Amino acid sequence: MKNFWRTYFSFTKGDQNAFLVMLILLLLIVFAPLAYDLFFMKEKKLDYSAFRKEILAFEMAQEKKKNERRAERTTPRRDFNYYEIDKSVRASQLTPFPFNPNNLPVKEWQKMGLSDRQIRGIKNFEAAGGRFLIKEDFNKLFVISDEEYKVLAPYIQLPEQRKPASRPDITLKEPEIHMVEINSADSLNLRKIRGIGPVLSRRIISYRERLGGFYKKEQLLEVFGIDSALYQSISPYIDIDPSHIQKININKARIYELQKHPYINRNKAMSLVNIRNVHGNYQSVADIMQSMLIDDESFYKIAPYLAIE
Repeated sequence: MKNFWRTYFSFTKGDQNAFLVMLILLLLIVFAPLAYDLFFMKEKKLDYSAFRKEILAFEMAQEKKKNERRAERTTPRRDFNYYEIDKSVRASQLTPFPFNPNNLPVKEWQKMGLSDRQIRGIKNFEAAGGRFLIKEDFNKLFVISDEEYKVLAPYIQLPEQRKPASRPDITLKEPEIHMVEINSADSLNLRKIRGIGPVLSRRIISYRERLGGFYKKEQLLEVFGIDSALYQSISPYIDIDPSHIQKININKARIYELQKHPYINRNKAMSLVNIRNVHGNYQSVADIMQSMLIDDESFYKIAPYLAIE
Protein backbone atom coordinates (compact mmCIF):
# COMPACT_ATOMS: atom_id res chain seq x y z
CA MET A 1 0.00 0.00 0.00
CA LYS A 2 2.83 2.40 0.79
CA ASN A 3 4.33 1.66 -2.58
CA PHE A 4 0.91 2.43 -4.19
CA TRP A 5 0.71 5.81 -2.47
CA ARG A 6 4.26 6.65 -3.32
CA THR A 7 3.72 5.69 -6.92
CA TYR A 8 0.65 7.76 -7.56
CA PHE A 9 0.54 10.51 -4.88
CA SER A 10 4.13 11.46 -4.17
CA PHE A 11 5.46 14.79 -5.54
CA THR A 12 8.90 15.93 -6.30
CA LYS A 13 10.23 19.20 -5.04
CA GLY A 14 9.63 20.77 -8.43
CA ASP A 15 6.09 19.51 -8.55
CA GLN A 16 5.36 20.97 -5.15
CA ASN A 17 6.72 24.37 -6.19
CA ALA A 18 4.67 24.33 -9.38
CA PHE A 19 1.48 23.39 -7.50
CA LEU A 20 2.07 26.20 -5.00
CA VAL A 21 2.53 28.77 -7.79
CA MET A 22 -0.66 27.67 -9.54
CA LEU A 23 -2.60 27.85 -6.26
CA ILE A 24 -1.41 31.41 -5.68
CA LEU A 25 -2.37 32.42 -9.21
CA LEU A 26 -5.80 30.91 -8.83
CA LEU A 27 -6.41 32.79 -5.60
CA LEU A 28 -5.30 36.03 -7.23
CA ILE A 29 -7.73 35.50 -10.12
CA VAL A 30 -10.62 34.85 -7.74
CA PHE A 31 -10.04 37.64 -5.24
CA ALA A 32 -8.53 40.33 -7.49
CA PRO A 33 -11.90 41.85 -8.56
CA LEU A 34 -13.05 42.00 -4.97
CA ALA A 35 -9.87 43.68 -3.86
CA TYR A 36 -10.11 46.14 -6.76
CA ASP A 37 -13.65 47.15 -5.82
CA LEU A 38 -12.66 47.36 -2.17
CA PHE A 39 -9.53 49.48 -2.47
CA PHE A 40 -9.73 51.31 -5.80
CA MET A 41 -13.44 51.90 -6.65
CA LYS A 42 -15.00 54.97 -5.12
CA GLU A 43 -18.74 55.13 -4.47
CA LYS A 44 -20.48 57.13 -7.21
CA LYS A 45 -23.45 59.12 -6.00
CA LEU A 46 -26.40 59.47 -8.46
CA ASP A 47 -28.20 62.81 -8.74
CA TYR A 48 -32.00 62.28 -8.78
CA SER A 49 -32.94 65.92 -8.27
CA ALA A 50 -33.81 66.60 -11.96
CA PHE A 51 -35.92 63.46 -12.15
CA ARG A 52 -37.76 64.44 -8.97
CA LYS A 53 -38.48 67.88 -10.44
CA GLU A 54 -39.99 66.33 -13.60
CA ILE A 55 -42.19 64.02 -11.52
CA LEU A 56 -43.35 66.95 -9.39
CA ALA A 57 -44.18 69.02 -12.51
CA PHE A 58 -46.15 66.12 -14.03
CA GLU A 59 -48.16 65.61 -10.84
CA MET A 60 -48.97 69.31 -10.65
CA ALA A 61 -50.16 69.33 -14.30
CA GLN A 62 -52.42 66.32 -13.68
CA GLU A 63 -53.85 67.94 -10.58
CA LYS A 64 -54.57 71.13 -12.54
CA LYS A 65 -56.46 69.18 -15.22
CA LYS A 66 -58.53 67.41 -12.58
CA ASN A 67 -59.47 70.74 -11.03
CA GLU A 68 -60.45 72.19 -14.41
CA ARG A 69 -62.68 69.18 -15.20
CA ARG A 70 -64.22 69.38 -11.74
CA ALA A 71 -64.96 73.07 -12.26
CA GLU A 72 -66.61 72.36 -15.65
CA ARG A 73 -68.89 69.78 -14.06
CA THR A 74 -69.92 71.96 -11.14
CA THR A 75 -70.34 75.24 -13.08
CA PRO A 76 -73.45 75.20 -15.35
CA ARG A 77 -73.24 76.76 -18.80
CA ARG A 78 -75.05 80.04 -18.95
CA ASP A 79 -76.49 79.39 -22.40
CA PHE A 80 -77.75 75.82 -21.66
CA ASN A 81 -81.50 75.57 -21.14
CA TYR A 82 -82.27 72.56 -18.96
CA TYR A 83 -85.96 72.88 -19.74
CA GLU A 84 -85.25 72.29 -23.44
CA ILE A 85 -82.25 69.98 -23.35
CA ASP A 86 -82.55 68.70 -26.95
CA LYS A 87 -82.72 72.24 -28.29
CA SER A 88 -79.72 73.33 -26.25
CA VAL A 89 -77.67 70.34 -27.42
CA ARG A 90 -78.37 71.15 -31.08
CA ALA A 91 -77.75 74.85 -30.42
CA SER A 92 -74.27 73.95 -29.17
CA GLN A 93 -73.62 72.03 -32.41
CA LEU A 94 -75.07 74.53 -34.90
CA THR A 95 -73.60 77.90 -35.85
CA PRO A 96 -76.47 79.61 -37.69
CA PHE A 97 -76.35 82.90 -39.51
CA PRO A 98 -78.99 84.72 -41.60
CA PHE A 99 -79.75 82.62 -44.68
CA ASN A 100 -82.29 81.86 -47.37
CA PRO A 101 -82.60 78.07 -47.67
CA ASN A 102 -83.43 78.19 -51.38
CA ASN A 103 -80.39 77.12 -53.44
CA LEU A 104 -77.98 77.77 -50.57
CA PRO A 105 -74.51 76.37 -51.48
CA VAL A 106 -73.33 73.19 -49.79
CA LYS A 107 -70.40 74.98 -48.13
CA GLU A 108 -72.78 77.41 -46.43
CA TRP A 109 -74.81 74.52 -45.00
CA GLN A 110 -71.57 72.95 -43.76
CA LYS A 111 -70.52 76.18 -42.08
CA MET A 112 -73.87 76.18 -40.30
CA GLY A 113 -73.11 72.75 -38.82
CA LEU A 114 -75.50 70.52 -40.80
CA SER A 115 -74.40 66.95 -41.50
CA ASP A 116 -73.76 65.57 -44.98
CA ARG A 117 -76.94 63.47 -44.75
CA GLN A 118 -79.03 66.54 -43.98
CA ILE A 119 -77.46 68.51 -46.82
CA ARG A 120 -78.15 65.67 -49.26
CA GLY A 121 -81.79 65.61 -48.16
CA ILE A 122 -82.15 69.36 -48.78
CA LYS A 123 -80.47 69.15 -52.19
CA ASN A 124 -82.64 66.18 -53.20
CA PHE A 125 -85.72 68.21 -52.26
CA GLU A 126 -84.54 71.08 -54.47
CA ALA A 127 -83.63 68.70 -57.33
CA ALA A 128 -87.19 67.36 -57.27
CA GLY A 129 -88.50 70.90 -57.83
CA GLY A 130 -89.13 71.74 -54.19
CA ARG A 131 -88.96 75.31 -52.96
CA PHE A 132 -89.23 76.98 -49.56
CA LEU A 133 -91.85 79.73 -49.55
CA ILE A 134 -92.29 80.28 -45.80
CA LYS A 135 -90.26 79.32 -42.75
CA GLU A 136 -92.55 76.43 -41.88
CA ASP A 137 -91.72 74.77 -45.23
CA PHE A 138 -88.17 74.21 -43.98
CA ASN A 139 -89.52 72.43 -40.90
CA LYS A 140 -91.35 69.92 -43.11
CA LEU A 141 -88.07 68.33 -44.25
CA PHE A 142 -87.64 64.97 -42.57
CA VAL A 143 -83.88 65.56 -42.22
CA ILE A 144 -84.43 68.60 -39.97
CA SER A 145 -85.61 67.83 -36.42
CA ASP A 146 -87.95 70.08 -34.47
CA GLU A 147 -85.11 71.07 -32.13
CA GLU A 148 -82.87 72.05 -35.05
CA TYR A 149 -85.66 74.06 -36.63
CA LYS A 150 -86.17 75.99 -33.38
CA VAL A 151 -82.50 76.95 -33.46
CA LEU A 152 -82.44 77.87 -37.18
CA ALA A 153 -85.88 79.50 -37.53
CA PRO A 154 -84.85 83.00 -36.26
CA TYR A 155 -82.17 83.12 -38.99
CA ILE A 156 -84.33 81.98 -41.92
CA GLN A 157 -84.97 84.90 -44.27
CA LEU A 158 -88.48 83.88 -45.34
CA PRO A 159 -91.94 85.14 -44.35
CA GLU A 160 -93.81 83.50 -41.50
CA GLN A 161 -97.01 82.95 -43.51
CA ARG A 162 -98.10 82.89 -47.12
CA LYS A 163 -99.73 86.01 -48.43
CA PRO A 164 -103.38 85.43 -49.23
CA ALA A 165 -104.02 85.61 -52.96
CA SER A 166 -106.34 88.39 -54.00
CA ARG A 167 -109.41 86.95 -55.65
CA PRO A 168 -112.38 88.74 -57.20
CA ASP A 169 -115.57 88.62 -55.20
CA ILE A 170 -117.45 85.94 -57.09
CA THR A 171 -120.52 84.24 -55.71
CA LEU A 172 -120.24 80.57 -56.58
CA LYS A 173 -123.38 78.65 -57.26
CA GLU A 174 -123.75 75.32 -55.58
CA PRO A 175 -123.45 72.53 -58.15
CA GLU A 176 -126.71 70.88 -59.04
CA ILE A 177 -127.02 67.21 -58.17
CA HIS A 178 -128.18 65.13 -61.14
CA MET A 179 -129.76 61.89 -59.96
CA VAL A 180 -129.35 58.76 -62.05
CA GLU A 181 -131.95 55.98 -61.91
CA ILE A 182 -129.66 52.99 -61.86
CA ASN A 183 -132.10 50.33 -63.10
CA SER A 184 -132.79 52.12 -66.37
CA ALA A 185 -129.56 54.09 -66.94
CA ASP A 186 -127.30 53.22 -69.83
CA SER A 187 -123.50 53.37 -69.78
CA LEU A 188 -123.35 57.06 -70.74
CA ASN A 189 -125.74 58.09 -67.95
CA LEU A 190 -123.83 56.08 -65.36
CA ARG A 191 -120.57 57.74 -66.41
CA LYS A 192 -122.06 61.12 -65.50
CA ILE A 193 -121.61 60.12 -61.87
CA ARG A 194 -118.19 61.20 -60.69
CA GLY A 195 -116.12 58.11 -59.91
CA ILE A 196 -117.76 55.81 -62.45
CA GLY A 197 -115.81 55.32 -65.66
CA PRO A 198 -116.38 53.19 -68.77
CA VAL A 199 -115.19 49.93 -67.20
CA LEU A 200 -117.16 50.34 -63.99
CA SER A 201 -120.31 51.37 -65.82
CA ARG A 202 -120.16 48.17 -67.92
CA ARG A 203 -119.71 46.08 -64.76
CA ILE A 204 -122.74 47.71 -63.11
CA ILE A 205 -124.94 47.04 -66.15
CA SER A 206 -123.69 43.44 -66.45
CA TYR A 207 -124.41 42.71 -62.78
CA ARG A 208 -127.79 44.48 -63.02
CA GLU A 209 -128.79 42.17 -65.88
CA ARG A 210 -127.78 39.07 -63.90
CA LEU A 211 -129.75 40.25 -60.86
CA GLY A 212 -132.76 41.52 -62.76
CA GLY A 213 -132.24 44.99 -61.33
CA PHE A 214 -131.31 46.63 -58.02
CA TYR A 215 -133.84 46.99 -55.22
CA LYS A 216 -131.46 48.88 -52.85
CA LYS A 217 -128.34 51.00 -53.27
CA GLU A 218 -126.16 48.79 -51.06
CA GLN A 219 -126.20 46.10 -53.74
CA LEU A 220 -123.68 48.20 -55.65
CA LEU A 221 -121.06 47.02 -53.16
CA GLU A 222 -121.41 43.57 -54.76
CA VAL A 223 -120.05 44.97 -58.05
CA PHE A 224 -116.36 44.26 -58.48
CA GLY A 225 -114.40 47.51 -58.18
CA ILE A 226 -116.81 49.38 -55.89
CA ASP A 227 -115.55 49.63 -52.31
CA SER A 228 -117.12 51.39 -49.35
CA ALA A 229 -115.29 54.67 -50.04
CA LEU A 230 -116.46 54.84 -53.66
CA TYR A 231 -119.97 53.80 -52.65
CA GLN A 232 -120.20 56.67 -50.15
CA SER A 233 -119.18 59.17 -52.85
CA ILE A 234 -121.62 57.96 -55.55
CA SER A 235 -124.59 57.03 -53.35
CA PRO A 236 -126.06 60.57 -53.17
CA TYR A 237 -126.36 60.65 -56.98
CA ILE A 238 -128.16 57.31 -57.35
CA ASP A 239 -131.89 56.68 -57.39
CA ILE A 240 -133.67 53.30 -57.62
CA ASP A 241 -137.04 52.48 -59.20
CA PRO A 242 -138.05 48.93 -58.12
CA SER A 243 -140.65 48.74 -60.91
CA HIS A 244 -137.83 47.99 -63.35
CA ILE A 245 -136.88 44.76 -61.53
CA GLN A 246 -137.36 41.63 -63.68
CA LYS A 247 -138.84 38.81 -61.60
CA ILE A 248 -138.68 35.03 -61.97
CA ASN A 249 -141.89 32.98 -61.91
CA ILE A 250 -141.02 30.21 -59.42
CA ASN A 251 -144.03 28.14 -60.54
CA LYS A 252 -142.65 27.84 -64.09
CA ALA A 253 -138.89 28.39 -63.90
CA ARG A 254 -136.59 25.43 -64.42
CA ILE A 255 -133.47 24.63 -62.47
CA TYR A 256 -131.04 26.16 -65.00
CA GLU A 257 -133.12 29.36 -65.12
CA LEU A 258 -133.13 29.74 -61.34
CA GLN A 259 -129.42 29.04 -60.87
CA LYS A 260 -128.50 31.87 -63.27
CA HIS A 261 -129.42 34.33 -60.53
CA PRO A 262 -126.43 35.41 -58.36
CA TYR A 263 -128.39 34.70 -55.15
CA ILE A 264 -129.55 31.19 -56.12
CA ASN A 265 -127.00 28.39 -56.50
CA ARG A 266 -127.72 25.01 -58.08
CA ASN A 267 -128.60 23.29 -54.81
CA LYS A 268 -131.15 25.94 -53.89
CA ALA A 269 -132.60 25.84 -57.42
CA MET A 270 -133.01 22.04 -57.28
CA SER A 271 -134.61 22.29 -53.84
CA LEU A 272 -137.17 24.89 -55.01
CA VAL A 273 -138.12 22.86 -58.10
CA ASN A 274 -138.37 19.58 -56.13
CA ILE A 275 -140.70 21.18 -53.55
CA ARG A 276 -142.86 22.52 -56.37
CA ASN A 277 -143.01 19.11 -58.04
CA VAL A 278 -144.00 17.38 -54.79
CA HIS A 279 -146.41 19.90 -53.25
CA GLY A 280 -147.62 21.73 -56.33
CA ASN A 281 -147.34 25.39 -57.23
CA TYR A 282 -146.30 27.94 -54.65
CA GLN A 283 -149.18 29.99 -53.33
CA SER A 284 -146.89 32.85 -52.22
CA VAL A 285 -143.22 33.73 -52.42
CA ALA A 286 -142.94 33.05 -48.70
CA ASP A 287 -143.57 29.34 -49.41
CA ILE A 288 -139.97 28.95 -50.54
CA MET A 289 -139.10 28.90 -46.82
CA GLN A 290 -140.19 25.24 -46.93
CA SER A 291 -136.76 24.52 -48.36
CA MET A 292 -134.12 23.62 -45.77
CA LEU A 293 -131.60 25.62 -47.84
CA ILE A 294 -133.50 28.90 -47.64
CA ASP A 295 -132.85 30.72 -44.37
CA ASP A 296 -134.08 34.17 -43.40
CA GLU A 297 -131.09 35.96 -44.90
CA SER A 298 -131.42 34.10 -48.21
CA PHE A 299 -135.17 34.73 -48.35
CA TYR A 300 -134.91 38.48 -47.95
CA LYS A 301 -132.23 38.63 -50.67
CA ILE A 302 -134.12 36.41 -53.14
CA ALA A 303 -137.75 37.40 -52.52
CA PRO A 304 -137.68 40.74 -54.46
CA TYR A 305 -136.79 38.77 -57.61
CA LEU A 306 -139.47 36.07 -57.36
CA ALA A 307 -143.12 35.95 -58.38
CA ILE A 308 -145.79 33.26 -58.45
CA GLU A 309 -147.40 34.38 -61.75
